[in-house]
Amino acid sequence: MTIENVLLTSISPDPDNARKHDERDILAKMAILRKYGQQKPLVVDKNDVIVAGNGFYEAARRLEYKTISVVRTGLEGAEARLYAIADNRTGEMSTWNLPVLQATLGVLALDGLDLTVTGWNDIEIQGMLPDDGLDLDSVEGDGGGSENDGTPREPEISHVRMVQLFLDVDTFPEFSEMVSNLGKLYETDNATDTVMECLRRADNQLSS
Repeated sequence: MTIENVLLTSISPDPDNARKHDERDILAKMAILRKYGQQKPLVVDKNDVIVAGNGFYEAARRLEYKTISVVRTGLEGAEARLYAIADNRTGEMSTWNLPVLQATLGVLALDGLDLTVTGWNDIEIQGMLPDDGLDLDSVEGDGGGSENDGTPREPEISHVRMVQLFLDVDTFPEFSEMVSNLGKLYETDNATDTVMECLRRADNQLSS
């Protein structure tokens, strides 16, 4: 496999590409290119038409790339088109190991990295980060103790972890979108406050 650096203007996106790239996807790819540069080449055919990498081509075009790295496939015609579909489809078939993803994002957050480069927004990321609170029967601070007169002192509870959600790859985007929309409606600052406000309003309706 030989990687070539070519003028961006010398290659063309596939006009019959079956894979759609919405605005959010293009913006996410632009963020990746800004931060890390091009880490893998586009695949083009003998006519310089992109077989794989149309989304990154558009992101590079918007960022005014002059050159880009490509590899040339020997596939032609129907075989090239079938490969393009297979390449996209196999990417869809993988799933996230959510506990591992959650733990990894937590470590990366502690390193001070901007996690939005992953393509998830702040609200979505906040919903995936490990809960840094405590179990219901745990306390934060000095763990209780006694007042000077010997009277037991109530433990100081800062954050209590009540519920931890494990959503699959299909339900998580829907959940994140609903939380984001409700956050705008309720003017809340984070996913926790949004869910709490939603539950509070539902409870008020039941009580009325």
